[in-house]
Amino acid sequence: MIPPLYLLGVCDKYNEPPFPFPAKSSQGDIVPITTQDIIGLTQFCVSHIFPLPQNTFHLIFFVDTNQLFNSEGEIIQPNWKISIENETGKVDAFDIKIDGKIFSREGDGQACKLVNLKNISIFRNPGQHKFFLLVKNKKIRIGEIHFSYCPAPPLTSERIEAIKSDPSAYKWARFFIQCNKCGDKILPYVGFEKSETISDGIWYKDLPDEFICKCKNLKINLEYLKESLHFLLGCKNPEGRFSLTTERMYTKRALETIVKDFRVLIVKKGVKESELQSFIENNPIVLNCFSPQLIQPKARVGNFYETDFVIQNTKNELLLIEIEKPETSLFKNNGDQHHQLTHAFDQIENWLLEARKDRFGFIRNLKMNEVSIDKTTNIRGVLIAGRTKDKEFEFLEKIRLRGNIDFYTYDELLHCLVETIRSMDAL
Repeated sequence: MIPPLYLLGVCDKYNEPPFPFPAKSSQGDIVPITTQDIIGLTQFCVSHIFPLPQNTFHLIFFVDTNQLFNSEGEIIQPNWKISIENETGKVDAFDIKIDGKIFSREGDGQACKLVNLKNISIFRNPGQHKFFLLVKNKKIRIGEIHFSYCPAPPLTSERIEAIKSDPSAYKWARFFIQCNKCGDKILPYVGFEKSETISDGIWYKDLPDEFICKCKNLKINLEYLKESLHFLLGCKNPEGRFSLTTERMYTKRALETIVKDFRVLIVKKGVKESELQSFIENNPIVLNCFSPQLIQPKARVGNFYETDFVIQNTKNELLLIEIEKPETSLFKNNGDQHHQLTHAFDQIENWLLEARKDRFGFIRNLKMNEVSIDKTTNIRGVLIAGRTKDKEFEFLEKIRLRGNIDFYTYDELLHCLVETIRSMDAL
């Protein structure tokens, strides 16, 4: 028997066409091809989280519409039963209901349809999952999906600071697991530290190895959550993918306060570099424009130097950051570079020279968790100094031509921070 549908895989995004199947052109002709928006279609999935909950992805099936209708054009099999078997022999089953109104006998050149199934929460463990169509007590294999578990990167101090630099970061997140039959549930939660105020959740490190509901219908291995649930803290929009309750790290008011305080600080006369260093360490969101995934303040460079910050960004580049005072003079009256700025650039050049002489030893001496020579794509310098002045605007372009050192004024850093706050309106 030729099955009427096949599993193509899972995808991150799927949109139905905005017109019936098949479509008609403005001239009244049948258009046999319809557009499907499918992004990330695959049969191999990697996840930090198991069990995979609802809305993590979409299942996509290919349907042969020629097998849906009888000779009179009536739909004859709008429902199918699908079973799923994993490597342990566990069997889960669900129904696919096909709405006959979306199909037509017109345009025989089109004999297929993609169907999107949402809210399937059956993938409890990694491994191979085989899909079978159940027809008259027979099983017909129609596809498979392979899931792999990847432990989330450890929650080191450098990673915590990078997560805190994200305006959409979470202070804590609580996962939701519940049996659909007896209602028994377990609520693991994660944060930067164990909380005494979350009374209806279990700290993820304190979870048992498995959860078995009262009716014995649901059995979940919790070892993956114990190891990697902290992945949710730095995850983008996890509420759209997982069953969660969360609390964000920053409210809009808190972010606006940070902007206000930073503005006051950079216009303050006689402000010390140590004050700026302390403020940024306490408010790493100021460094959000560098897309950090790790942040380390005061990292050693060789035997003689110390950076103000080192960032590993999402490109796995190391950014060596030097901060000078907002009152630092950038240019002379004739537009030549001021010696105060030259001194700051020379200091960063010395750091980069150390990196070129002994890249392995340089990275080792930073003593940053998770940073290694094989994971570092590039090493660059960043200088933050001075203020943006209208009369010096054209001179700034000259110092931006350096290939290995990026330059920012404090006004530019403030502007990036303000834009970050505005982006919160869309969250």
